Amino acid sequence: MNVINKFLIPALALGMFAACSDDNKFEGPETPDNIDGLYMSLTVSPASLSRTASPSSITEDGQTNENNVNNLLLILVDKNSTVVDYARVSTGDNLTKENGTYTATGQFNRNNMISYLQTTPDANSTKFYVVCNPTDAQEFTVGQNINDFICNKTPETYWASSKFVMSNSKPSTVTLPTLNDVQAGKYSTAADAFKIADTEVERVVARFDYAEKVTGSQVKGSEGNYYYELTKARTDKADGVLRVSIKQLNLVNMGKAFYLFKRVNNNGLKSTAAAMFGAETKDNYVVGPWGAEKAALNASTDNFDEYFYYSVLDNKKWGAFTNVSDIVKTDNKRGDATGNVEATEGNYYFWRYCLTNNLPADPKVTQKNGNTTGIIFRAEITTPDTEGDLKTAMAAGEPLYAYAGQIIGNYTALKDLISNDPAHAISVAYNNSGLTDEQKSATTATDDINTALVANKFTIYKATSGHYYCDYYYWNRHNDNGKENEMGPMEFAVVRNNIYKLAVTEIAKLGHPTIKSDDPDPIKPDTPDETSDFYMKVKVSIKKWGVRVNNISFK
Repeated sequence: MNVINKFLIPALALGMFAACSDDNKFEGPETPDNIDGLYMSLTVSPASLSRTASPSSITEDGQTNENNVNNLLLILVDKNSTVVDYARVSTGDNLTKENGTYTATGQFNRNNMISYLQTTPDANSTKFYVVCNPTDAQEFTVGQNINDFICNKTPETYWASSKFVMSNSKPSTVTLPTLNDVQAGKYSTAADAFKIADTEVERVVARFDYAEKVTGSQVKGSEGNYYYELTKARTDKADGVLRVSIKQLNLVNMGKAFYLFKRVNNNGLKSTAAAMFGAETKDNYVVGPWGAEKAALNASTDNFDEYFYYSVLDNKKWGAFTNVSDIVKTDNKRGDATGNVEATEGNYYFWRYCLTNNLPADPKVTQKNGNTTGIIFRAEITTPDTEGDLKTAMAAGEPLYAYAGQIIGNYTALKDLISNDPAHAISVAYNNSGLTDEQKSATTATDDINTALVANKFTIYKATSGHYYCDYYYWNRHNDNGKENEMGPMEFAVVRNNIYKLAVTEIAKLGHPTIKSDDPDPIKPDTPDETSDFYMKVKVSIKKWGVRVNNISFK
């Protein structure tokens, strides 16, 4: 977002706010027309901060539709975060754009300013809160405290094209007019507007981009036919390989509610004092309204839906998968990790936007699969074989059995292995699955047989329309502390105004079956996000928009 958004800001006293939830609606008397208007100006520019392990120097210009400002809300706030006055300017209300600069001119209520200045405030205790592209109008009232305004409207509200909601990224620098000048009637025209503040804004949502191939990736093949080769995933051939190709992406555990105005503190809990618009560091936390409640969720019976969209625990509540072929289109191209759209390799493509999701301390116990935003990479399993039992079984769409990460083949292949090598680890596991002699002698697998096998760590992959798929789960990394199996503050999170650039660089074993009942190791809500059980590597970069590059490895 390389645009300098400069706003000469007014203050139309009209019913205005709405950037977020109807639950936050405050009814109050309409502000009368400014009979004695006070013109003031405010300069607003976009934020460019972000970090991975520390504040990041990598940023990326936003797209035109991510940078546009159609209307703007300005709120003058006192030291107690109560509203002194407010203004809203829309296209047609003296809001103009030239060379990427927005200028808005309007009026504040002179009487409100006189009353405020008579309390002898100093500029350091006066704040300006800015909201770009606030949503449908809601009423604010003078004297109302607005720090804890919670956004929980429909997600698309916050990333509507050319209407991205933005708010302060850091405290404003405020200069107050003198009481004598205001009482004397100065600043009574737009040309004579008083410049009261400078501030910086950032989008309240995050963005995900995806690359099929980046430098250092183990992916093989060519554009339109990329795949990862699993060399230790077959029992039927010592030199046999499987291929997995990422075909679709999906988002799980997207946060539902967030504060319109950012704040940070030392533990991520709203009960702890926080610095409004404070800078994020590698050791502090961005505070969310329900951090403690989300951290306490640990059982499948808990109400995850209250705090998340698309809970990973219930695939009936997931959104639609996005085909990779629909992501990697020319119109979605966003360049390499540095934003270079002319790069010949490592190009990322826009995938989707996402609401924020932050978890409090202690990171070792609060960052879990059930409450961390994640991405599902759905991959197709294929074999390069041109003939043989596995190729025949897959061509027939028969269920495939795997154990300890190795494909055995169909049920006939499993029974043949057991018969020919009863001492094999797979044979031992089969015979210890609690099957009756009658079940063991069966030539086809019943539901009861499959249930017993899955309970004893066998995995079953079933065909869908003639294709075999498996899922890889990636928990979005925000602040990598560089320590494997030890999670640090905000290591797994989604934070506003960041671009997370994802690229799978390595896949070492088969993923989870798409049918939960066929999975001996399904996702559990209390499993830590960082464990020794890796399936793949992902590279993430985040960006003015701040950019975070996450390389993902599934081992």
